Amino acid sequence: MADEREDLRLNTLHRFSKHAQRLVLEEHSHCEVPAGCGGVVLRWRDPATGLPLSVYFATLGEAELWIDGQLAPSSQIELAPGAHTLAFRVDRLPDQPSPVALVVRHGAAAHDTPLLVSRADGSLRGASARQPAGPPPIGEGQPLPPFHGDPAAIGDKRRWWFDHQRERCDLLEVPPRGPLWVLRSVVVDERGGIR
Repeated sequence: MADEREDLRLNTLHRFSKHAQRLVLEEHSHCEVPAGCGGVVLRWRDPATGLPLSVYFATLGEAELWIDGQLAPSSQIELAPGAHTLAFRVDRLPDQPSPVALVVRHGAAAHDTPLLVSRADGSLRGASARQPAGPPPIGEGQPLPPFHGDPAAIGDKRRWWFDHQRERCDLLEVPPRGPLWVLRSVVVDERGGIR
């Protein structure tokens, strides 16, 4: 008889659980407070709508992320299966060649192995940003060369990011001043992989 009164049962969560055939429960974000406690924000996501990604782009200038010719509202994006172009408009660069780096991760999972990182293989390309309408076609860009300077000599608040990511991605060099576009084509496959 005690089982008949759901409102009186203690320490059970089963009545609040959700079951979804097509949805995936995943980490969306997290929070921490100075007292040491915190939590995780979970969300239900339909994997057929696309792959959730976090895009990290480090530069000494100011950058905007564009996806397929459209300005992205944030660095948390979702890409449907197929070919896409990531473009970064970089302004206010220093008067000397400076490094850039790119890391793309699944969702908000900062501890996971990156799905995509900058490499000195010609996949990241630079192009002039004289036209204000949007990024140029990726074929107009020139491959970015490796950065030959010392990242530790960059007296900038983003230095920690370069140092932290150095083991996992290549630092590439952009020319002084700007503005310029940094372009990268990506393909999301049906299984949620990216290349």
